Amino acid sequence: MRRNEFVVPPEDEDNHDVNLVDPLNNFAIALRGTATWFQVQLDELAEYHEILLEAYFDYKATREKPQEYRDRGRIGIWTATKDVSISTDVSSTGNTYDHGDVQGIQLLLNEWNFGKRSKISFKIQKIDQDSRIQLAVCAIPFFHVEKQPHTELTLRLSGMKEVGGIYETVMKEHVTFKLDRDVAPTPPSRKEIEFLQELGAFNLDGAGNSVHPKQLFTTRTLKKQLERAKNPVKLAYIGTDTTENLRSLIRLIKTQVHLTEKVDSLDIYYTEEWDEQIMGQYPGLEFDESCAGDFELNLKKLPMDGTLPENVNSVDFVLSTYVTPWAMADNQNKTQYMDLVKKLLGASSSRLISVDPSTSIKAIRSTCKYFTLQDMYKEELGLQLVKSEHAGNDMVVDCKIWRPKSAEV
Repeated sequence: MRRNEFVVPPEDEDNHDVNLVDPLNNFAIALRGTATWFQVQLDELAEYHEILLEAYFDYKATREKPQEYRDRGRIGIWTATKDVSISTDVSSTGNTYDHGDVQGIQLLLNEWNFGKRSKISFKIQKIDQDSRIQLAVCAIPFFHVEKQPHTELTLRLSGMKEVGGIYETVMKEHVTFKLDRDVAPTPPSRKEIEFLQELGAFNLDGAGNSVHPKQLFTTRTLKKQLERAKNPVKLAYIGTDTTENLRSLIRLIKTQVHLTEKVDSLDIYYTEEWDEQIMGQYPGLEFDESCAGDFELNLKKLPMDGTLPENVNSVDFVLSTYVTPWAMADNQNKTQYMDLVKKLLGASSSRLISVDPSTSIKAIRSTCKYFTLQDMYKEELGLQLVKSEHAGNDMVVDCKIWRPKSAEV
């Protein structure tokens, strides 16, 4: 049985950027809780054609209750999927992915959403009666500042029993979060790493799983570009962070022979402060040149003083996924990131593939005033948009391809 109640400390009670503050008195009237991870297991699925899990904080400010702030909470749902989309029949689209651990279950990318109302959908084919789907949920509750503050998360599972049918509620239950300023917080990164490891996100060879929409958008966009390339290309990736996104890219290149032949090299740019701290905490996440297959892999450290390494070379494709919290941390980081992108896009044929949250409420694990760098790309770096990769409305991520202005389309 899943735990249905959590005691949660505030993320940072004195941080006005994450909490809701009274503009007149300058004190917090609603506190953001620490990211809370828990598991959800879905079973008894064999009788359904499709299932839909929704997770949401069921609150809304009204005229009668204008001081309702708990609707500011956010939720994300993680699960294991294969790195590459499938097309097994006419009804399958480029947005359909096999589940990473359970045969006969497919995830629908365009119905996988994070934010105030998170949801995830699966098609069910022929499965064993004891088949089950393992999910990891990350909830960011908001609390009113009151004597006994609490917030309730609703989980609702719906099922469709036949093609073209309607969803019927299968299960509805609640998870309660209680604010406690005195409880010692568990480092969110540790829980996060544990759940991602359980979902198979850290494999570098053979079978491994993507666990977030950003990975699927990044890998499928790169896959399309590599398939169109006439000659082997040079790639650059900015930021390692918890490494699951980078690992899905390396798996893609190593496991698909027709793509391996298209990659000459991969340069990984990581930050001395941001990424090395994570590697120090979790040595198992470390990379070295032996992680590559039949292509050259180079690790390049970005100095803390805001300068660039000596050996920054122009490449064909730059991949920048969810780097905004680092790139916009301060003016020095911003300048360093811009200088790096300029050098990497040194050829007229160079392209930047950027993957960012589609809106600020889609960013669950990181708190950041900015959620996208698109204004920087257009106005400060003078890049032009080549293409937007969309899979539907209200998506979790926004994936775009950019080129230098001097480049020919």
